[in-house]
Amino acid sequence: MACRCYDSGYTRFKDSPAKLASWLSSTALEITGGTLPTNDILPALPQSSVALGTTSPQTGYSYPYYATVNGSKVTVKISINVGSVPEKAVKYTSADCGTGGRTLECTFATP
Repeated sequence: MACRCYDSGYTRFKDSPAKLASWLSSTALEITGGTLPTNDILPALPQSSVALGTTSPQTGYSYPYYATVNGSKVTVKISINVGSVPEKAVKYTSADCGTGGRTLECTFATP
């Protein structure tokens, strides 16, 4: 897994600890929870059911999750954008993620 927070193109935190709790059926990926690095965009992972298509690779979307299932490999991406921020207002800590225009992006993948 990897989580990053972007502000005007600069990475605020990279590959910070994160966990995604989920289970997979033939038609959906159920997100049951998990943890993220501290940020102001998404303080906790919401529960969600991501309906999957029937052709391989199976894909689906349920805000804020994008899921792809290709055989036994499952990839879930979270990407949330908030506003925009001028270059001079760049912040320097992970806690700044999500206030005044940032992007939180996390990707979780099975081996």
